[in-house]
Amino acid sequence: MKPKRAANALLLDADDNLLVLRRSSTHPYAPLEPDLPGGFIEEGEAPDTGLVREILEETGITLMERDLREAITFMHPDFAGTNLIKHTLFGYRFPSGRPDVVISWEHDQYTWVPLKDITSLEKPVQRQFDAIIADGFFDRI
Repeated sequence: MKPKRAANALLLDADDNLLVLRRSSTHPYAPLEPDLPGGFIEEGEAPDTGLVREILEETGITLMERDLREAITFMHPDFAGTNLIKHTLFGYRFPSGRPDVVISWEHDQYTWVPLKDITSLEKPVQRQFDAIIADGFFDRI
C-alpha cells in the first residue's frame, strides 16, 4: 500500500518565533494538541503545492511554492498506527514582522513560540523537530 503524503510548515517571524496552532476539540486527530500549519497532500499534488493550499486554508496566509525551503522528509505511522505517512517539513522565514493569522475550524488558537522554547512543545509536534534541530535547519532559512 502506498503511504499517504503529508506536509507541514515551520513558519518563522522576523524575530525567530515559530507559528504553532492548537487543534480544536472537534479535530479528528489529536484534539487540543499543538500543530504546525499543513496536513495531508491530495493524490497527484506535489508536497509544496499541497502545503501552500493547507497554509492558506488553516491560517489565511498566502505563500508561493518557491517561498518554501524543504527541511526533511521522513516516514512515521499514522495516528492509528496502521499505515505509514511520508511526511515532508518545509520552512519559511517572514522577512519582516509577522503576518495576520486567521485560523480555520480545525484549530482554536495559535501562538508564536520562540525557537529556544520549541523543545518543550508536546507531541505530535515535538517529534518533527528532533532531526531538523540537530541538522541546523533553522539557521538556513
